[in-house]
Amino acid sequence: MKESVAVLRQAIRLIDGESRPRQLFGAHFTLAVNLCHLERFEEADQLLGAVRLQAAELGNRLDRLRVSWLESRVLAGQGDLEKAISVLERVQREFAAGNYFYDAALATLELARLYLRQGCTDKTKELAAQAEPVFRELNVAPRALESVLVFLEAARQEAATLEMLDQALQALGQGRRGR
Repeated sequence: MKESVAVLRQAIRLIDGESRPRQLFGAHFTLAVNLCHLERFEEADQLLGAVRLQAAELGNRLDRLRVSWLESRVLAGQGDLEKAISVLERVQREFAAGNYFYDAALATLELARLYLRQGCTDKTKELAAQAEPVFRELNVAPRALESVLVFLEAARQEAATLEMLDQALQALGQGRRGR
């Protein structure tokens, strides 16, 4: 992950933003996501303004939603869980309204993470009830679906843990790449 940050920083210097605005946006966005994975939230936050502006200039609604999703991750990483939840709830609703069901389902799991961090097992339970039918309808790899369903069942019983959620998200990531 650290290597990818260095490579992305180098690539950003080489991309002509005038002729390749989408590539520049993608590189900045991916850099900010990787910084979040490395828990370097202050650095990711410093990129958010530029990434948000680039998304607005591209005029793509999905890009803007993903930037808001990234903002939620940064806020959560900086400890502002209430604001992170507010932003992510809006993102989740907009993904669903736009028929981006996979993204909406992932946002639901990330909301569950925030609620678990707050100790709100009742909210996590509600999210599990919403997410299960969606995940069953999506064409998710069987192993990934199994991992998600284990988490959702534990959430329904108010026994879910962050480790279980991490395993489900990791399985989803691997299942998506394995297609």
